[in-house]
Amino acid sequence: MISKKKNQVSVKSKMFFVIDDEEGIRDLLKMNLMELYPCNVECFSNADDAIKALDNCKSTPDVILSDVRMPGTSGFRLGSKLADRNLDIPIVLITGLTGEEVFEGKNIVLSKPLNLRKIKFIIDKILQ
Repeated sequence: MISKKKNQVSVKSKMFFVIDDEEGIRDLLKMNLMELYPCNVECFSNADDAIKALDNCKSTPDVILSDVRMPGTSGFRLGSKLADRNLDIPIVLITGLTGEEVFEGKNIVLSKPLNLRKIKFIIDKILQ
């Protein structure tokens, strides 16, 4: 991988999954990820559809950004379902439930409203 500058993410194209039951949040995250990184972004309205896509996918995403509370499988439960499939994909969970970021196992939990600079900082750290 070739880096543009020190502390910048490699120019290799990345893949992200965005999972949120709110279309506006999915669209906002997709738009911003595509502006920040050379990437492909797949969006899902629930974790169950994302898991089905992973089961049929030839490649896995570099990072998953997911809401915590949504119909069906929660963002927290998503991590254990990935582990059941032997998939080690970093998950950035986004929630309106807390006022500060917390860490749940290897997953990072950020509170709404979305702070796009913080999301970029965290994704950059994950991708290094």
